[in-house]
Amino acid sequence: MKVLVCDDDPAVCEIIAAMLSDAGHEVKEEYDGSKALEDLKEGRYEVMILDYLLGKTNGLDILQKACQVDHEVRIIMMSGYQSDDLPKRAKELGASGFLPKPFLMQELLNAVGRSKGRMKNAE
Repeated sequence: MKVLVCDDDPAVCEIIAAMLSDAGHEVKEEYDGSKALEDLKEGRYEVMILDYLLGKTNGLDILQKACQVDHEVRIIMMSGYQSDDLPKRAKELGASGFLPKPFLMQELLNAVGRSKGRMKNAE
């Protein structure tokens, strides 16, 4: 599965990319939300892992734009920012899942697997 990971922290991107690559996924890393949107326009990604805080950019804004750019990509939002409202808002704006940081590798793999299941059910 092709996965796009977007987090402004390169170390976080590298860790997530390594976990997903080890599980057999093809992964691209981006540290900037605008560049991630360009990637979505240029390539066909099945899943996007998107951080809520991306430097000066709000991940919810990128989420909305990503859903407009590619209606089929499944977006899993993640955040270390603790808010009861954030997971609900993310799902209302089009996220297929939400992972609070820190998360376990298995939680990430499960979220990606659930997204894959949703893609098959949509076909």
